[in-house]
Amino acid sequence: MIRMTDVNNDTFYLAFKDANPSWSLIGCASIFGLIALLGIIFNSSVIYVTIRTKSLRGTVNYLLALCSIFELIHQPGNFLFVYTAFSGQNFIEYRLAVKITFICWFGIAGVFPMMFFTGIDRLIGIAFDEMHNKCKIRLYLSTVTVICIATDYRKAFQKQFPFVFKQIPNQNQVVPLQQNGHPCN
Repeated sequence: MIRMTDVNNDTFYLAFKDANPSWSLIGCASIFGLIALLGIIFNSSVIYVTIRTKSLRGTVNYLLALCSIFELIHQPGNFLFVYTAFSGQNFIEYRLAVKITFICWFGIAGVFPMMFFTGIDRLIGIAFDEMHNKCKIRLYLSTVTVICIATDYRKAFQKQFPFVFKQIPNQNQVVPLQQNGHPCN
């Protein structure tokens, strides 16, 4: 859960609230934006190569491509920090941050179950090779995809957004733009 702080006691907020544009934030945002841009390029490459190469149609390649799709959904949310740093605004209302990153939450919530199932797939593929080769791939991958999307929906929308819409912070609260490396996470 996001920890909200009182504006009067938050040293980070007090240091940067009137620092339009702050060079230290612009430097961090530039590096962060470059890494996010590289993430978009490389995740797109994984998807492209998986689709174009017939020999990469196994379960692990499908799961890695699906993980890259979830990452592509998540990546645009990282540019919120870049925009606010370059605009000199430094902080935005919590409600606005939620509206901007609404779709991105869906992406980040889907990455973790996909990584989990990719790891399980590799474990089964190595430990039980015969059974893994005999499974019906379409049914197997469809089941994993449905489970990930259902888990994703529950995490992103049923757990996070009721909190957001029931307890919108008042004027005296600040939500950091970056929490554990992700906007509004």
